[in-house]
Amino acid sequence: MHSSHVVATTKTRRKSMSRFRKLSHVLWHCEYHIVWVPKYRHRVLKDRVGFDAEMIRKYVKFQEKIEKDLES
Repeated sequence: MHSSHVVATTKTRRKSMSRFRKLSHVLWHCEYHIVWVPKYRHRVLKDRVGFDAEMIRKYVKFQEKIEKDLES
């Protein structure tokens, strides 16, 4: 879920900038840690694949920084 999605809060609906999601009786936080181990541990994140993976990582890090700045 992206931070720009509208989530239900206690009485009104508003946009939430928090990483926590809240409904009437639930508060949750989803986070994933991905470990990718290719067969025989060959280097697969090299050349164009490695470059693209690094660009995605930087983009996600940038989005998190923007989200954090908006919260403060």
